[in-house]
Amino acid sequence: MDTTIYVTTQRSQTLAIVDLKKGQCTATIELAGQPLGVVLSADGRRAFVSEFAGDYIDGVYSPGTIAVVDLVKRSVIKKIPVKPFPFALALDDKRRSLYVTHFFAHNSVGLVSVIGTDSCELQREIHLPEDNDIVSGAGGVFTAISSIALHPCAPRALVVGVHANVRRGLS
Repeated sequence: MDTTIYVTTQRSQTLAIVDLKKGQCTATIELAGQPLGVVLSADGRRAFVSEFAGDYIDGVYSPGTIAVVDLVKRSVIKKIPVKPFPFALALDDKRRSLYVTHFFAHNSVGLVSVIGTDSCELQREIHLPEDNDIVSGAGGVFTAISSIALHPCAPRALVVGVHANVRRGLS
């Protein structure tokens, strides 16, 4: 049984490879942009890491990035530009898609990016629009999306976030 786990370390900006049996970090892979979420491919050969603060891709700053890491070679093989503040990740190997939540709303909508895992390119963005129900106090912008899980049998994702009622008290 493999006793290896992969841990993002924001402060040192690495992906730490930890051997639980030995109780120690055996290697690190340099990243950038405050690495946060990590998910492994089904075959364990790749990791996808959200870089919350973004990074430079070919000399151009991207406010959000997903690092694709080759775990065999222990190196970053691609940086995928996404909207700012990528956070939680969920991998759907069957559909060959990576779902990325964005912690803060963009232009008054919550956001989930969908990346093709074969092409390592952004396929589409799923917008979670503002709920206009401000009377009951339940409405607002769907933001702070901190978690995502994929339904095992249906093409459905479950996300955890809060409604930031930015319009409460406004007429």
